[in-house]
Amino acid sequence: MTLAEEINSVIRTVASSGAGHSVRLSKTFRTRPADLREAITSPERLARWFEPVEGELAPGGRYTLTDSGTTGTVESCERPDSLRITWEYGGESSLVRVTLTPEGDATVLTLVHEVPDNDHWAAYGPGATGIGWESSVRALSTELSTAPGAVGAEADRPDADEAAFIDAAADAWEEAHRASGASAEQAHRQARATAAAYRGE
Repeated sequence: MTLAEEINSVIRTVASSGAGHSVRLSKTFRTRPADLREAITSPERLARWFEPVEGELAPGGRYTLTDSGTTGTVESCERPDSLRITWEYGGESSLVRVTLTPEGDATVLTLVHEVPDNDHWAAYGPGATGIGWESSVRALSTELSTAPGAVGAEADRPDADEAAFIDAAADAWEEAHRASGASAEQAHRQARATAAAYRGE
């Protein structure tokens, strides 16, 4: 998958209200819902593409991502198509919702992260959340394309380097932010700050 194909395969939207902001991305994977669900809820598979996880991945259970220290509560985990968790990191708590929708022989993953209106948002806008999740979705693409029984593996695997991906994803989130009503100046400033942060500059 080329960089342009990878960027264009993700649908990004941003919405804001007085209470906070909603950062949403959707991507279609060429796999069954059951396989995609296992990839995002199985501790063994999560460790391969996301982070090692400890705790109880069941409604009411608490989890910890052992690399980043992120913690949270599994609010719901409805088979076969939805997951809702709190995301607790750096003294802030937010909400992540994931839904899986069958589409022919593929599955659409939609992730919505509800984030607070705080200093972090003022500095970086939606790209900080969006690129983080998009990087994870990128790793998930590789996991799904290399798992036993995967279909169309080479076509689905990203081939762009990380720096090029970060810049292209930042541009795409800047466009989504402008579409939500943000000024061109604000969207551009925040997208550039986000890209620089992800590149470690």
